[in-house]
Amino acid sequence: MMQNTFSDFKSDLDIKISKIGENTENIRLELDALSALMNEFKKQLCSLRNDQKTTSEQVLQLSEKQEALCKEMGDVQISIDFTNKINEDVKLRVLKLEKDVKNSDNSLSKILSLKSKIEILEEQARSYNIDISGIPEKRSENLIELMETICRSICFAIDRKDIIAIHRVPQALLQVNRPKNMIVKL
Repeated sequence: MMQNTFSDFKSDLDIKISKIGENTENIRLELDALSALMNEFKKQLCSLRNDQKTTSEQVLQLSEKQEALCKEMGDVQISIDFTNKINEDVKLRVLKLEKDVKNSDNSLSKILSLKSKIEILEEQARSYNIDISGIPEKRSENLIELMETICRSICFAIDRKDIIAIHRVPQALLQVNRPKNMIVKL
């Protein structure tokens, strides 16, 4: 009987050890699953931290952009105010100019009269000019000496002090073959 009891005890012990082994294996499997779950949780947490960091940086950038935009809006408002002021000034000037134009009718007739007188005076002044054409041009010519030579050749006495100005002018029609005319103002 003792042997039977001992055998039962051994059998019970083997069963219990087997159960403990199974339980240990189950615990190990559960710990492995829990470890895998914990690793996944760490990855998720790391990803969330990175996302939070990125979001914080984006919020900071948006905040900086908003500040810049607010400053720019302030500058735009100042510019609009300045433009409005200029616009008002321009309106006042236009009104004044319109008034001046209405008052300038008399001035216009005076201007036309003066213009006519100037044209007459210019025509009279040109009457003292001599236009000489066909005289060949030289690179470093002295037009006063050339004029004196021309006057001597036609037996006309002229003094240097009688010549106010002398210069060459191009032809109205650009002809390469003809030299520029000489204009002598006496």
